[in-house]
Amino acid sequence: MMVKWLVALPDDAQVVWDTLPVRIANYHDAPLSVDLGMRGTGLDQRIAYSSIGHYRLAARETRIVHIPVQDLPVQSVGAPSQVELVGTSTGPEWPEASLAADHIFVQFASDYAQAFVSPTITWAPVALALVDGDIGSTEYLVLRDEPVSAVKRHVDGVATDELDELRALELYERVVGPAMRARGRYLDVFVEHPRTCRIWEQADYDG
Repeated sequence: MMVKWLVALPDDAQVVWDTLPVRIANYHDAPLSVDLGMRGTGLDQRIAYSSIGHYRLAARETRIVHIPVQDLPVQSVGAPSQVELVGTSTGPEWPEASLAADHIFVQFASDYAQAFVSPTITWAPVALALVDGDIGSTEYLVLRDEPVSAVKRHVDGVATDELDELRALELYERVVGPAMRARGRYLDVFVEHPRTCRIWEQADYDG
């Protein structure tokens, strides 16, 4: 049994406007039932849970489920948050078993209209957000792969070892500043604070 986000390549990110696909695969020679949900960890360290749905798969069946990006339980701006697939599976010959969690890192645009998603790293969504989702731009590739060069002085298009203070300040204002003021929201979910275990619904956070 496997559940997996079908997003981006490792160490890269992608822009998502509408839905995120998830693969549910039954590798058994018998049917099974799956209760699937999401667990999100916010930038304020609260944890949010939401349900995706209940599915019954035939033997050896693979199914693709499309989750609206606006339904993610945690939606962070300024820095990525983590969203995991969680749930249980039940078959005719075994008791209820927990699914192995598969996670993504997600950062939303300031208007929440689009999300920047990576399956493996937190920096790629940040870099993609900095170029407004222009994934084919040279600036994105440089920020993703050689972020230090983004604050170096360039001569004839080539980075030198000398720090460019203006470039560093500009990058600080675009990256560090927003990350320090990261904000986001929780939508129609139960949210648990790890220290107090208090529960919120439809919560926002700032800071």
